[in-house]
Amino acid sequence: MRGAMSEKKWMIYGCYGYTGRLMAAEAVSRGLAPVLAGRDEKKLRAMARQLGLPFRCFEAETPRTAAESLAGMSVLLNCAGPFVDTCVALAKCCMLAGVHYLDIAGEIDALEYVNGLDEKAMEAGVVLCPGAGFDVVPTDCMASALKEAMPDARKLALAFDSKSPPSPGTAKTMLDVIADNGKVRKRKVIVPRPIAHKTRKIDFGAGPKDAVAIPWGDVSTAFHSTGIPDIEVYVSIRGAALPFLKVLRPFRCLLFMKGVRRLLDKIIDAVVKGPGPEERQKHGVRLWAEATGPGGNRKNALLETANGYDVTVHAALGIVEKLLETNPEPGAYTPSRLMGARYICELPGSGPIRIFS
Repeated sequence: MRGAMSEKKWMIYGCYGYTGRLMAAEAVSRGLAPVLAGRDEKKLRAMARQLGLPFRCFEAETPRTAAESLAGMSVLLNCAGPFVDTCVALAKCCMLAGVHYLDIAGEIDALEYVNGLDEKAMEAGVVLCPGAGFDVVPTDCMASALKEAMPDARKLALAFDSKSPPSPGTAKTMLDVIADNGKVRKRKVIVPRPIAHKTRKIDFGAGPKDAVAIPWGDVSTAFHSTGIPDIEVYVSIRGAALPFLKVLRPFRCLLFMKGVRRLLDKIIDAVVKGPGPEERQKHGVRLWAEATGPGGNRKNALLETANGYDVTVHAALGIVEKLLETNPEPGAYTPSRLMGARYICELPGSGPIRIFS
């Protein structure tokens, strides 16, 4: 099977960002030999020389050139955020070129867009799987596992607790999240809510912690995986973070101003470097989920995983390997629909999904 897989070529787009570099290095260690790609030829050339890999330089926003650059590829893994900017062009190019498309998006709009291409993906004969990393993979698997345990679930709450510092890309995505206001799913429809509109105490397995509702990717993907109509996502929060988020509400509009956003992005690039190997080893993630049935009965689930960036790398590469080795039915998939509800439990550093009433 490895021989058949090695005959197929695949690509990482956005390989020179924090997560893209981790992805490429781990791919090489597995003997997967991706083609490196992105828009910055200088960075590509240096990274390709370092890893001994081929590269192709092109912009995602130029569909014809991008489609031509995908010639000979079987799979594209998009690591270039913001994904709301890159997923539209790259997913279209992949369908045009007959290439399977993956990304590690966490933005609701990006996930909704790609999951909405199901019919077009079937017509093109390709698999689309957005959200193939953290945060989506662990919580998506938990959502599907709870749906199996409670088929009549009507409400779903998901949450995660992590002390890991962010990468530059994650920090910029967090700005996008703040700018875009809060979001939840109500009666199958995604609806806006104020930033930090809701808090609750959540026990991730080591005692209750304060958690705040956030517009994270599972508001999109968990519905496509389970059909549960009401979905909320939370993250644990500490100290003055909650009052700070509430104070930000009147100033969200500033994040839409190009000059302000360019300045904040430059600050992030200069200050935020992402966790090193020791920090990733030190900071795993605890996750919690709760499904509620029509009579108010509940089932909860707990899960512990490796650091979110390590989960992203192993989860995405596992899906790449599946698409190189097998031929799933074409269409748009969430990670748990493509890989199964217990996929997260197969990844290094992850425990079992524990479900209890």
